[in-house]
Amino acid sequence: MRKIKQGTRNVYDVPPEETPATGPAHLPAEMLEAAVRRYHILMICFCTLTIALFFVLAGMLYRTNRAPAPPDQLVTAKKQAYVPFYTLPKESQWVIDYEREAEGMDRTASADQPFSIEWVKYAAYHLIAAQQSMEVEQIDEAISHFEKALVIFPGLRGINSRLGTLYLRKGIPNKAVKHLTAARAEQPDYAVLNNLGAALMAAGQTDQAEETLLQAQTENPDHPGSYKNLALLYQATQQHDQALTCFEDYFAKNDRDVDAMQLYAEYLITLDKKEQAIRFLKTFSLVHAENGLPLYRLLAAVEAQEQNKEAAVEALKQITDRIRPTLALNELHRPEFDSIRESAEFQELIRQVELATVRLEEPR
Repeated sequence: MRKIKQGTRNVYDVPPEETPATGPAHLPAEMLEAAVRRYHILMICFCTLTIALFFVLAGMLYRTNRAPAPPDQLVTAKKQAYVPFYTLPKESQWVIDYEREAEGMDRTASADQPFSIEWVKYAAYHLIAAQQSMEVEQIDEAISHFEKALVIFPGLRGINSRLGTLYLRKGIPNKAVKHLTAARAEQPDYAVLNNLGAALMAAGQTDQAEETLLQAQTENPDHPGSYKNLALLYQATQQHDQALTCFEDYFAKNDRDVDAMQLYAEYLITLDKKEQAIRFLKTFSLVHAENGLPLYRLLAAVEAQEQNKEAAVEALKQITDRIRPTLALNELHRPEFDSIRESAEFQELIRQVELATVRLEEPR
């Protein structure tokens, strides 16, 4: 019997051609790699888009800032002044939220409006806003708010007085006279009378101004304001004796007004009362030694004009001792001191000031 030789093989071996080309074990790694590639592509697109948007917005902002604002926007910006409502007391802070509503009511404000809570609140808003504007020296805004409140309640006391004072500070004397005259009818106290006298004087109504200021002086003889206003009034109308008397009375009650003192001394010089001016300047320059440079300067100029060289140089020393050497040299080169420039006293003072300007090198 013929024996058939059969080859043996491992039943667990798989022929190479039967091995699958793609096994399940390779699928997760390839999918992960593809996902990473997609993520990188998305990130690159996102960053590119973000950079592009940034440059577009930057260009728009640049063009917006360079472009001139339309006329109506310019006017609006001018009207919106800063008023520090955050400083209001607690009971008045309601105007912060009320401000926008009040702006919409401006066109309809009139004295014919019915007496209602709405218009009382509207007037109160303008009074509070006016007061806050005055706190930060926004005179135009304060005037506007007071005027609107006065339109709603013409009989409201105290507004005319404030409006008159503000118009006087603005240099509009006719409107100041109008409101202060109304305030005088409401309450003829000293402050109203004094301010009305000043307004009348500024408006050129000198007779009425004198009468009003004399009445103010009678109301409060200890207050210095009316004396100064009367002195200025008499000086302007060339009533020299009365003007000098009122100036002296004013300084007896207020010896801190350096500007008025300089004006008075210059007035004395124009009246050829130089000796009296020198005595006055010597007295009050000592009183105001720290802030009396204008008085010392005027005193030195008068002494130089009178050829009182030593006295002039002594007054100049008071100036040069109180300011920096470079500024002191400028003072010494003023033309009013040319008449004593060649004197030994003046040249010595210049030398001392020039030495003070030299800065020695500090030792190492």
